[in-house]
Amino acid sequence: LEEIRDAHQARMAERCRNPFRRARYVVLPLFRRILQRSDDLALALAARGYREDLRLQWPPLPISHLIPAVVLVALWISGLVR
Repeated sequence: LEEIRDAHQARMAERCRNPFRRARYVVLPLFRRILQRSDDLALALAARGYREDLRLQWPPLPISHLIPAVVLVALWISGLVR
């Protein structure tokens, strides 16, 4: 944003009284930079093998792992554990 502001001042755009025209000098380069960064991110994700259609499947959690959690929650609710 700082580079855009410096380029904006170099073009003497603040001499323009129309606020929409002044905003155009900032918004268009900023929008271009946002699109460039999103394109770079998409390429980086593709290079690392990211695919949207693949979902992470967690293995089913055994009930024996849930029992300590239920006991701790029950103790916490009863006020024995802080």
